[in-house]
Amino acid sequence: MKTRLLAAQVQCEKFWAARNPRERWILMLGAGLLIVLIYVLLISSLQQRITGLQRKLPELLLNSYEIAGGSKVTAPRAARSGDLRSDVFKILADRSLQAELRALNTNQVEMRMQDQDAKTMFNSLNAIRLAAGARVLSIQIRAAKDGQAGTTAILERAP
Repeated sequence: MKTRLLAAQVQCEKFWAARNPRERWILMLGAGLLIVLIYVLLISSLQQRITGLQRKLPELLLNSYEIAGGSKVTAPRAARSGDLRSDVFKILADRSLQAELRALNTNQVEMRMQDQDAKTMFNSLNAIRLAAGARVLSIQIRAAKDGQAGTTAILERAP
């Protein structure tokens, strides 16, 4: 293998030495243009693809959680209104879930869910986190019969 590389290097050096200075400049310019073309066509398009996937990451994460949980896949809303309570209400309505919502202010909501299994409850909180940009400040879970639970969560979104 090493001998082949050395032989190829010797052939390249002979080829380069046989060219006059004008041909060398043309070959260097062509190699430079080829490098720029490869960058523009391959690398920049890959960077755009990566950026697009990074923008879609919250939606893809939500979908993967819902697929793993076996629930209906719904895309999170990209646009957010000014009121967190309205956003949470829309997300829960899209998922056909009921909860009592009380706005503490425009960026904080107290949410009470009754008789939900833990998987549905956590998937709902994750959907709210991803779609509305809210985080859970506090959560209280009360055990009920048949694996159901009651939950009180305070959600907050940065202003």
